[in-house]
Formats: sequence, C-alpha cells, structure tokens
Amino acid sequence: MTQQFDGRTVLHDVTLRIGGSDCLILHGPNGGGKTTLLRLIAGLQSPAAGTVTRAAGLRIGYLPQARSIDRQFPITVGQVVSSGLAGRRPWQSLPRRPRNPARRSQRPGSGPGKTL
Repeated sequence: MTQQFDGRTVLHDVTLRIGGSDCLILHGPNGGGKTTLLRLIAGLQSPAAGTVTRAAGLRIGYLPQARSIDRQFPITVGQVVSSGLAGRRPWQSLPRRPRNPARRSQRPGSGPGKTL
C-alpha cells in the first residue's frame, strides 16, 4: 500500500503481515509515517494505492497519541492503555500494582529525590 498527503508520499509500497501472536514495535523519526501506518491498519484512513486486508471478525483498538497531558486528570496508566484496547475486546481492568504510599505523598519540590 502507499499513502500520500498533499502530493508527498509518506508510505510507499508497504507490505506487512501481522500474525495473531506477533508483537510489533514501530520506531522511526518524527514524520516517518508510524502513526499513518497505524491509522491505515486500524481503518481510520484509506490508502492512496493498494489495500489493507484484515482477518474476518478482527477488532482493532487504537489509542491516538496526545500532544499534552493534564497531570491532574484522574486516570492511571493502566486505564489509558485499557481504553486503547477497548475496541479490540470488552473493557478489561489491568491487574493493579500495590501503591507506594511514600511516593504518592511526594509532590514536585516537596521532598528528596526525583519526582516525575
């Protein structure tokens, strides 16, 4: 398949087969076509040339990238990841890790160590 935007070819002659137990990592520079490829696979875009063939009954989850993160938004990383999988299977909670109360009480600038 091939994809173009405003006459510029972003993906050219891409052939990809993903098996049921395959794990994929897309790595490349900004503007290299990673997100475009995922959108084509998910059916959110149509290729300029070629086709995307999916197995019958296949359901794909897609969680778009966010440009900014509101750190006060009350959601865990596991819930964000699960929301991306929601289109693929019913909502599933990921196993919860025990929380570290000491880390939770730290706020930026309020204690020793690096706080993210």
